[in-house]
Amino acid sequence: MNVKCSIFFDIDNIHDFFYSVLLPTISTKNYIQTFECEEKPNLSEISNILDCKRVIYKNKNSYIIYEDDLIDGGWTFINSIAKKYNVKTLYLKIIDEDPYPTYYLAYFENNTERIIYNIKETRWTFFSKGPIAFFEEGEQYLEKKTSDKFNKDKIILFCKRLGVDILDEQFLKPISSVYCMKRK
Repeated sequence: MNVKCSIFFDIDNIHDFFYSVLLPTISTKNYIQTFECEEKPNLSEISNILDCKRVIYKNKNSYIIYEDDLIDGGWTFINSIAKKYNVKTLYLKIIDEDPYPTYYLAYFENNTERIIYNIKETRWTFFSKGPIAFFEEGEQYLEKKTSDKFNKDKIILFCKRLGVDILDEQFLKPISSVYCMKRK
């Protein structure tokens, strides 16, 4: 399972959010395509950072889903929007593949940020920052093996506690226009 997306909660109008909040924060070297479709465009078609592609749409739960092909720095960009506009936001990154699995969750609400990740490069690195969030329910991260401290199963559990079911095959499907941004 590989997932990399941001979820903006409580946004009523995707069109206004896209044009007044998201688009001004992105370089003017992008052009916009809007699709009316049931299937979202496949981001893996474009992997070159110089030809970056970003997609934003509303899903069946009325959450705004944002995905991009940026290699790193996803939360930095999303966090700047969340803080500036005080938008409840969840950023997920699950790369469940050897040799370098990555499990990353960042959450922003009411001017409070929580980041938890566990990444394997040469060895596992666990990191957490910010006050423990309500969806962690006393999680201690005391497991002996670093690889067990934070993983895909914990992300799935935490998402469910937030009302987000990333295992639902309909979760990532759009119910709105899909806005695609591609570098010129």
